[in-house]
Amino acid sequence: MVLDARKRKLLGIVFNLGFTKLLAFCSVTPKGNSFNKYSSKLPESPREKFIYRGKHFISEEKNRLAWETFQRKNFFGCGKKFHNHKKIISYHRNTSSTHFHNSIKINMKMSSTAAVALAIGLVLGAFSGHCSSALEVGFYRGKCGRAIDVEQIVARVVKEKFFKNRTIVAALIRMQFHDCFVNGCDASILLDGSSTEKTAPPNLSVRGYDVIDAAKTAVESECRGVVSCADIIAIATREAVFWGGGGRYEVQTGRRDGFVSQASDVDLPNPSMSVSDSVAAFARKGLNASDMVHLLGGHTVGVAHCNLFQDRLYNFKSTGKPDPDMESSLLERLRLICPENSEGTNATNLDQNPQSSFIVDNSFYKEIVAHRGVLQIDQELAGDPITQAMVKTLASDTNSFSAKFGQAMVKLGAVGVLTTEKQGEIRRSCRAINNLGDIISDFIAPPNGTVDGNFFTYTGFRVVGGGPPADFKILKASMAQFPALNGQSVSYAVIEFPSGTTNPPHTHPRSAELLFLAYGTLEVGFVDTKNNLFNQTLKAGDLFVFPKGLMHFQYNADSQKPALAISALGSANAGTVSIPSTLFTTGIGDNVLAISFKTDVATIQSSRLVLPPGHEK
Repeated sequence: MVLDARKRKLLGIVFNLGFTKLLAFCSVTPKGNSFNKYSSKLPESPREKFIYRGKHFISEEKNRLAWETFQRKNFFGCGKKFHNHKKIISYHRNTSSTHFHNSIKINMKMSSTAAVALAIGLVLGAFSGHCSSALEVGFYRGKCGRAIDVEQIVARVVKEKFFKNRTIVAALIRMQFHDCFVNGCDASILLDGSSTEKTAPPNLSVRGYDVIDAAKTAVESECRGVVSCADIIAIATREAVFWGGGGRYEVQTGRRDGFVSQASDVDLPNPSMSVSDSVAAFARKGLNASDMVHLLGGHTVGVAHCNLFQDRLYNFKSTGKPDPDMESSLLERLRLICPENSEGTNATNLDQNPQSSFIVDNSFYKEIVAHRGVLQIDQELAGDPITQAMVKTLASDTNSFSAKFGQAMVKLGAVGVLTTEKQGEIRRSCRAINNLGDIISDFIAPPNGTVDGNFFTYTGFRVVGGGPPADFKILKASMAQFPALNGQSVSYAVIEFPSGTTNPPHTHPRSAELLFLAYGTLEVGFVDTKNNLFNQTLKAGDLFVFPKGLMHFQYNADSQKPALAISALGSANAGTVSIPSTLFTTGIGDNVLAISFKTDVATIQSSRLVLPPGHEK
């Protein structure tokens, strides 16, 4: 087909403005990675390079081969395959000029109308950034001003943290996995609270929150209210992987932060589960067996505590014997680290190659092939028919793991994302949801739920009033229990006090509390920032307000009669910081507490064993 000058000019504009960006977007979709894989193998020339990812180039003489190979690997044009393998589009750079001059050859039969349609489609691709995908590479480009690169700001923070502590690589990989695997990649793992995801047993050893806080602070100082904490997790993890020796993969961004974080929702794959059960768990998140194998390759860095694998050393599957699949020298070494009947708090590297324990590489796969896996699921990967071939390939191919791991992390990062204002927010602090009193919609509906009268109804208080309480009890109706409260800046609690019980000193960092005493009597009080105590004896029908963030308490001093109070709070997620629990159960050193309380370590240790009775809102 011969194109006239006008159409050639139009197509030239298309490729200058549109094709490169379209290629850049589609190259990060799951099947679009093919082009990067093939082009990255081609030698680069400093003068003559083929456009790749919108900013890098590959030598022109390899142009046609790379392009044809890419087409055969089902290049996606925003979800539509270009099946015609006879299309060969080549263009070259005139190295004597500062401009690109595109010569276009379309070796196929198509009308001039089709050519113009192709041109228009590519131009639209250029200006839309992406078509149907919710996330995109470079989402923040230009959103904070042309001179501000959000990803570079995060990168600087991670680099600084890495050179102070190399273990942040494993910490951030684990954080992203634990966040995404619960209710999607919504930064819910970052939220503080007495019953948030952070408090679930599998997450008690999650680290790296300080890295995310520092990155958020740095980003907010230059671009306030634009970048989500969920995206910061993804960017920071990519940077940590890079500094840990892994490949540098493209991160898709555009996530928003979630409103809900409940410890009860945390259901992570167990390190002792079978390969088939693990495959099923990953499949529920839209991840396949290959993704699972590559993501578990994150165990190339990090540690495991003895309680996660101690049964393999002494009583595997209740046999009274060690796991026969564990190499003998490793068994002896781990038994020294994890004595039988010990508490299981000691730890060992997941990658047992001491030369590679802090490096993101394929050493982990080599170790499990040699029967030197620490966790049961890791070792079973090497022998199960579902995964055995993949593991052997990764163990023998030094170069492929980095790319495969990066692709799996990108896919993990797209699980359950929130992308609209109704679904999520841009948090000001990664540790707390914003005050959503100024939401611009009537209410915040769940992403995939049905909204009817039941959504706005909470029945958890029906048990109240069934007789005198036997134990101190708090029934909550906060955002975690009652999702319809999202954005409504209100929550509720019913507190039942048997005689002689107390709600120990605590604070609500995000809300004041208005307490109504339904029956009985209560001694209540709070302490202000000048250490003044304001206390009162309440009788049935009285109200008392505890100002936001100040330490307060309630105590039923009556030795005969119970009391019942109802508290209203000005936040859907007021948060609770229990003073006794904070001091004695969070790992603050005995010496620190002994000096602070002007007592001895023995007294502190005995205090840890006998905490005041009661619970907090």
